[in-house]
Amino acid sequence: MNSEKKRMTSKDRRSFLKTAFFHVAAVGTAGNALGNSPVLETEAAPKNPFSSDPFAIRKLTDRVSTTRLGFGTGMAGGSELRALTEKEGIELLLYSYDRGFRFFDTADSYRTHWLVGKALKDKDRSQYTLTSKMWLHREVEKPLDEQPSAREILTRFLREIDTDYIDILQIHCMMKPGWASQFARYMDELDALKEEGLILSHGVSCHSFEAAREAVVHPWVDIVHIRFNPFGARMEGSVEENLEILKTAQENGKGTIIMKVAGEGSFDSETVGESIKYIAKLETADTMVVGMNSKEQVDFLVDKTAEALQEELA
Repeated sequence: MNSEKKRMTSKDRRSFLKTAFFHVAAVGTAGNALGNSPVLETEAAPKNPFSSDPFAIRKLTDRVSTTRLGFGTGMAGGSELRALTEKEGIELLLYSYDRGFRFFDTADSYRTHWLVGKALKDKDRSQYTLTSKMWLHREVEKPLDEQPSAREILTRFLREIDTDYIDILQIHCMMKPGWASQFARYMDELDALKEEGLILSHGVSCHSFEAAREAVVHPWVDIVHIRFNPFGARMEGSVEENLEILKTAQENGKGTIIMKVAGEGSFDSETVGESIKYIAKLETADTMVVGMNSKEQVDFLVDKTAEALQEELA
């Protein structure tokens, strides 16, 4: 699919970056001496300048940065990863770490907290990023005095993963517009947890187009999971409409995490490869998470991303 009208071409981007670098260098060396020298009008630099490294560190928010590629533990709701033996699961996660993955996406409903915690227990916590998600749909239907607090839920998460903090904690699976009113109590509590440093950011994962459209303009949202692939599988709205959502998220300072890259397992390997390559080139996609259950799939994701980025250099 031709996305040239949606973003800068690689040639345009390199030209812009060279211009921006020259201007900054000139100001740095002669700005004080020149005094009232005219300032070149240039387009604002992208949040994540182009890099051909598949594991380039990408800024999501001022407090959270992570690798371009993330390991998704929710493949088939986490069941495919859980189908491996504990030894196989830990080896796979460590293999991805050795390849360069520093972003691991989990959720309460995936039941993979314990596995990720065991796999990463000897790694420097400051060197990788953890996401988890709270499934609150049943909780908000209970009487207020029977609803667990966000602190209680997070305390359990921290114990299960064996960590002191979670980088990104989201409310899971927003399916309807108006979700902010439904989950307002938990949003306030997550604000408090962020202030304490027990989480570094908060947001939502979206499973409908309308919910995503609301999330990318909501001031509370730091980081949003958005379903997207260039074939429109397992997502709502057209590809063009979802590209606009991603653009809006970036304009509003939101971090973007792309999910459903492989169409929730519905794509053949050739289509998966095309989807990976398309998303790797999107400036509005900060990072993508892909569910994998073999070392071969890890290698495939890395190789296709590297291929796409090399094409951008051509």
